[in-house]
Amino acid sequence: MKHLPLILACFLAAVTLRAQETLLTLGTTTTVAGQPHAYVLWQPQASEDSLFKKFGIYSKPGDAQSAGVFVREGIQTLQASPRTIRAMLELGSKLDLDPLGAARRIDGMFRDLTLGHGQAPAAPGNLDASEKLAYIIQASTTNPRLLTQLFFLGRAHAGVMLALGHAFTHPMPAGVRTYEIRELDENDADMRVLGRVTLNPLAPVLIFNPDRPVAVRHLPKANSPHPASSKDHLNVRLRWSAPANLRSTYAHSFGFDVYRVKKGVAESLGWHLQRPAAADVLNLLAAMNPASPDPDIARANELPVLVNRLLSTDEANDLNDDQTVYFADDGVRHDAPDGRRVLRPYSDGESFYYFAAARDITGRPGIVSTGLLVTICDRLPPLPPRIENVFSTFEAPAEGAVGQTGSQFLRVKFRQLPENQQEGATKYFVYRWSTPQEVIQHAGDVGFNRVGTLTHTPGATFAVFDDKGAGAPNVTTHLDETVWYTLRAVGRTACGDEKTLSAHSAPVPGVLRDFKAPDAPQGGITVVQNTPTIQPAGNPVFFEDKGASNAALGQALQARGLDLGFRGLLVEITRQSSEIASAHLVVEVQQADNSFLPVYSASTSFQSGDVVRVPLPFRLEGSRRIRLKARAITKNGIFPPPAEVTLSKPASISLVGLSEVRFTASSTRRELPLGGLVNAHEVANADGTVNPVRGTLVYAAPEIREWRIYRRVHPDGDLALIQKSEGNPLESTATGKKIAAGFWENDSLPSTPGTTVCYYAQIFDQNANPSPLTLLGCVPLKGAPLPTPMLTEVNTVASGKDNQPEFVLEWFCDPVGVERFEVLIAQEGGGEPQVVGVVPVQLDPVPFTPADLEGGNPNAGLLTMPGRSDLRAHGFQTGPVSSASMGSGPRFAATLVVTDPLPRSLVIAVRAVGAGRAPREAGAASNAITVNTDFTIGTIGGDPAGVIPWPARPLPPVIGDMREESYGTREGPYLAIPSGNAGPVDAATLILAGEVPAGLLVDASASGEQTDLSKSVGAPESLFWRHRPVREDAGTTEPLMPCIIYRHQLPSEAFPNARANLVQCTPLLDRLSWQDLTSPSVRRIRDPFICIFEKAAVTGNSKVAQLPAKTPYLDDADAAIFIKDPLPVIAGARYQHLIVRFDDKGEISRVIACPPVQH
Repeated sequence: MKHLPLILACFLAAVTLRAQETLLTLGTTTTVAGQPHAYVLWQPQASEDSLFKKFGIYSKPGDAQSAGVFVREGIQTLQASPRTIRAMLELGSKLDLDPLGAARRIDGMFRDLTLGHGQAPAAPGNLDASEKLAYIIQASTTNPRLLTQLFFLGRAHAGVMLALGHAFTHPMPAGVRTYEIRELDENDADMRVLGRVTLNPLAPVLIFNPDRPVAVRHLPKANSPHPASSKDHLNVRLRWSAPANLRSTYAHSFGFDVYRVKKGVAESLGWHLQRPAAADVLNLLAAMNPASPDPDIARANELPVLVNRLLSTDEANDLNDDQTVYFADDGVRHDAPDGRRVLRPYSDGESFYYFAAARDITGRPGIVSTGLLVTICDRLPPLPPRIENVFSTFEAPAEGAVGQTGSQFLRVKFRQLPENQQEGATKYFVYRWSTPQEVIQHAGDVGFNRVGTLTHTPGATFAVFDDKGAGAPNVTTHLDETVWYTLRAVGRTACGDEKTLSAHSAPVPGVLRDFKAPDAPQGGITVVQNTPTIQPAGNPVFFEDKGASNAALGQALQARGLDLGFRGLLVEITRQSSEIASAHLVVEVQQADNSFLPVYSASTSFQSGDVVRVPLPFRLEGSRRIRLKARAITKNGIFPPPAEVTLSKPASISLVGLSEVRFTASSTRRELPLGGLVNAHEVANADGTVNPVRGTLVYAAPEIREWRIYRRVHPDGDLALIQKSEGNPLESTATGKKIAAGFWENDSLPSTPGTTVCYYAQIFDQNANPSPLTLLGCVPLKGAPLPTPMLTEVNTVASGKDNQPEFVLEWFCDPVGVERFEVLIAQEGGGEPQVVGVVPVQLDPVPFTPADLEGGNPNAGLLTMPGRSDLRAHGFQTGPVSSASMGSGPRFAATLVVTDPLPRSLVIAVRAVGAGRAPREAGAASNAITVNTDFTIGTIGGDPAGVIPWPARPLPPVIGDMREESYGTREGPYLAIPSGNAGPVDAATLILAGEVPAGLLVDASASGEQTDLSKSVGAPESLFWRHRPVREDAGTTEPLMPCIIYRHQLPSEAFPNARANLVQCTPLLDRLSWQDLTSPSVRRIRDPFICIFEKAAVTGNSKVAQLPAKTPYLDDADAAIFIKDPLPVIAGARYQHLIVRFDDKGEISRVIACPPVQH
């Protein structure tokens, strides 16, 4: 009962000032520097009631009933001077356990008061705590809310209460002493007693402890899928109950302090077994560094924890109440390097003991409670796992087992949560449901319908759960019935419970299926073929050779474009369909034994027009008969049996001069089932439309629910799904059995000719069981014919290694659809050419086998060289197009070495081929060129000539691919030059191709579009230069027309990576456009692709087209003739033009490469 007088004093100190003025007076003692100090404070119920009053503090020895006389110890009132306030703060700091906290909180109130949003401080920012407090006190006199905050701060820090004039402290004499607070008037005279307290330094006010703190967790909401609330993530909420002894001293306290001690530290000190002494707590706290983010002990609260209601033990322990909370702790607050207080959030698994203690009026803790061990837990739920699929699984019986048929169950395959994810998983709960709606209805019941638990497997992406425990679906109870599965992930948490759960994954169905596969489907493939036909057109016509009287024969020969000296056979073939690409003709002559010997076998293409004429030097003589066999061949290589005509000399004619036979070829498009003679599919029609490959399927019904069609391009290609159908197919009846039919088509076909495409079918029943993959058939595709190369003349045959002839073979070809090229070489006089390839292309021999034309494909092997039926070709192949050795075209080249030591004359052609081994899909052969390997080393006086070093022996200038000195009269050179500013507006490039001899030019327009010549010029086409068919033979030349101009781009400084793209610049040029005028009497040339300029206009400093400085080839000319390239050009680009000449059959005969032109 020794504390009773103090308690009574406390309650007696509540004195009514006026009707609304109640003043509470409290006191206590504390030791400062070994000297007892008394601390008394008084606080009105309303802060403004006593703000400006003056108070006198009196004391006397003994208790309130002693006979001692009260002596005034001092006077207190509201302070306004910063100097006085500074003294008050320094005095109060002797009692305050946290004087730095007082300064920090004064600074905070000052900043809140003076710093508005986006505004500068209202007062200087370099004030100390006393000046800031003076400013706050001044502001609070008109701001009741601010004044209340100040009194609250004063209860926590004695210096602030002293500055407010509502507290007093001084060193206390020994013994019991009673203090009295009196109100003074303006003359410092006593007006009335406001409060009285009795203090004993030897028996200070003892504040009892609260009960052990209780952790308050958030309750999950009704039917929530999360048993633990994410609001409890890395934090703890606390409350505690107040026993009766704490309630009896509660009036002498001001709030609570919560102390947080590391688990290891608390247990090492034994604080987990008994409550620590307050002094021990303060001593350990004082040893901590306030800047440490991981202290052993800390006061978790910055300000006193004030409670609005004291709880009983039952109330504090009622876990159904998650709303009553005294204090929440979410991290360690410490000083940052810049002096700010910052928060270090907790990590999962940190463990602390929490202690609570009531504070006395000086901020010192009373008796400390026992500790509560709390583990900080990660409560953020992980993401739900994802079920990949649920599939019916069959487990075979153990080997040697008797009477077992194996087991069938549902296997759930799911994707585990990644380990590097912050909210990972430790295990997974598996649930089975009858309907997806059940998941929503029972989401809050963690155990409802849970059928399994799987531990997370580190490092694995997927995991599986086999549902074959008690109550699991089986083929007896759940065949073809759908069940649903979900998963929940159990999150990683230091709490070690299973409350941190993800939401349910999306429900995924599973059905136990019958694993018996359906029978393989059957079906067929329908292809398109343009089937050619050929037949004789009327009877043969014969013209008699009557010697000197040959008028009728001469007229017949002239009408057919034949030389008057021709004698023999003329075959004319007319095509009635553009699908017909060529005709193959075989001529057989009857022998003495009545057998027929083939003397001619060759194919002729329809290059232009629909009629081809083949003159052959075979005459009907005596009783010898001639048999003709003609085949029509479509663009896709299809050919029919031959049409035959046997010729016999008519009895009425003595000597046949000309025999004429006509054939008519046509083509019919038909859709035919693949098989037998129908062994290919034509991809495109003549009009460019695509013919799809179509097919049918026939399979058992009604359990089939899906069919699929796959294709494989080339034998080593991958299977690709091209079409499928799902659902219940329409059923029909055939042959008394229920069947279902599927129809499919493939219209996206490979563009490469010669490709073989194989088609496969597969069906699936209602249980998704697949049938065997069935081959329906393989279809060789006949596409558009491969392009025809243009082979240029060989410039030079040089002496290579070991003095072997070496030359560069160059050709141009569109590379689309071309796999590689075959070089066809024949040797004059027969024999196999001894040719090998050197860098950059290695030519490998290709085994060509002459095909029997009666029963084989005429394109299977090339029997004769183009235009040379007397020569047999030998084949070599290049490397693949786009390889390092060949490049991507359209210019291609190969260096060939002739190993034969004897001089040879080689006839060479090139053709494009498709993929695969020979014989294979091949295009038409190029023009044939002749290369002579006979060269000798020069001699002087019979001895080998000495080597004359360069440049002692200068070479003539080179123009194009031939030296200038090598050109004969009116042979060239063919030069491509840029058009100048004054040149034609419709052509950026001009190609010098002819001349107007002196004396024939009448007038030439400045634009070059119109030229008048003398009528004595003859046919204007003769003005074009001629070209020698054999380079070494300058005496034999051929006209330039008919020809077509092509060009391709070459790398240049502006475009170093330019890719060649062969384009056609002109149509077929086979004549000039001209007319004869009577006034004036001239032959006027006006052609859209030709321009003619006077020589002076294109030489010297010309603005039309700048020819080289020296033009000896124009010395005897009045004007130069140019072919226009009307295509636009790119500035800075470099081009090369090709003049492609055709013979009278429309076949390519020569390719003339012009020197490159720079724009």
